[in-house]
Order: sequence, then C-alpha cells, then structure tokens
Amino acid sequence: MVRRLPAGDSNLPAPTATDTFADIPDERKRVIRDEVMQDYFERMAAVKKQLDVMTVAQREMFNRSLAENLALVVKGDAANE
Repeated sequence: MVRRLPAGDSNLPAPTATDTFADIPDERKRVIRDEVMQDYFERMAAVKKQLDVMTVAQREMFNRSLAENLALVVKGDAANE
C-alpha cells in the first residue's frame, strides 16, 4: 500500500515546475514503482473478490458499465488532445 505523509509533516524540499520523475534517484524510483504496483494489485484483488460473488447478471451489468465508463474516458482524452 502507498504510504502517505500527513500534510505539513514533510521536511522534503518543495517541488518546482521543472522537477521530473527523472530527477528522482533510481533506488527511490524503484521503491515508488513497487509501492504503486502493490497498491494496484491489492485494489485489483479486491475488485476480483467482489466480482466472484456476483451473479451472472450483476457481472454483465458491471462489465457494461465499465465499458461505457472507459469509452467516456477515452472520448474525453481524445477531446483534450
């Protein structure tokens, strides 16, 4: 799970507009990626657990809703380009 610091409890320098992911040391990047992937897998497992207990009709409704939402996101991304 991703660890978050309480607001205001950080002694890290404030980010600037020119800061990029490339500015982060490689070891810290690896830790960040690992934390993000762990959080992602935990969320996916939770969704799968919920899907496993759904009826076929509920699962179909979920899949339809998911497809519609993804289509809206893609349409929105295309409109912003």
